[in-house]
Amino acid sequence: MSTATAASASAAATGDIDVTMDDQLRINRFSRLNQTYEEMEEEMLQLKEKLKLCDSAVEEVELCMDDDGLMLSVGECFVPVDEDQALENVENKKDELSAEMDRLTQKSDAIQEEMRELKKVLYAKFGDTINLGAQCCLIGEDRDEDLMREWTRMAVEEWRAIRSLYDVASVCLAVEEVERVRAARLEAVDKERRQRQAEVEDSLIAMRVTRMETLGEEMRAEQERMRDELNEWCVEERTARMRSMQEDFERRTAELEEKLEDHKRALRERVADLGESQRRAIELLVKATPGRLPGT
Repeated sequence: MSTATAASASAAATGDIDVTMDDQLRINRFSRLNQTYEEMEEEMLQLKEKLKLCDSAVEEVELCMDDDGLMLSVGECFVPVDEDQALENVENKKDELSAEMDRLTQKSDAIQEEMRELKKVLYAKFGDTINLGAQCCLIGEDRDEDLMREWTRMAVEEWRAIRSLYDVASVCLAVEEVERVRAARLEAVDKERRQRQAEVEDSLIAMRVTRMETLGEEMRAEQERMRDELNEWCVEERTARMRSMQEDFERRTAELEEKLEDHKRALRERVADLGESQRRAIELLVKATPGRLPGT
């Protein structure tokens, strides 16, 4: 039997106030509505905290400068998204929370209205003998109120202890999630580092091969150039030597012709000194041997 039912039965037994079945149903209804209202208030507080977190998330997204700094939680995984996708997801979440908040607010207003109507009826009949507090509905003496205050205090302490355990568990789960995300991020960074290192090594190998091919082409071009220069130098050197030899030949030819003229002139002088017969003999001799000179 519930506390409210026991209290109403006790009051009826004393004969102070006649508690009918309708009165008991109203009291039970008020108690259930009051409990539902408190649960809804707690749920609305949680929704408000979530809305604040959404606002903070929007600010964090706008302040994030890293390309890979935004991660979207999908189940047990985190998916990288851009700024527009992150903002769209947060806005959708805010819309859902706002709609749920409006629904709870309307339901809470309806519950409060019904509770006010029940209070009017119950207080009109029972007056100060009934206590429609935040935690229970009692009809009886002061000791019942003290008992319910103690019960309320114990319930609040128990609720606070449960809330503390819930907060600790949430913190532990959050720490585990952060560690898991950090480990996944480190693994992704290490994988990306190895991939980039492999790409750099491949690029270095390709650059070395290209450089070797370029150096080979440059060496071949340099050899061709040196060969052309050598051939050109040989041609110039040969031409210069031939020109020098030709000049030397022309010079010696000129010297020989000059000597020949001198010999002819000397011969003419000697011929002029000889007699006619000797001159004829010499002329015959000269005609007979035109390629030889006297005295050679």
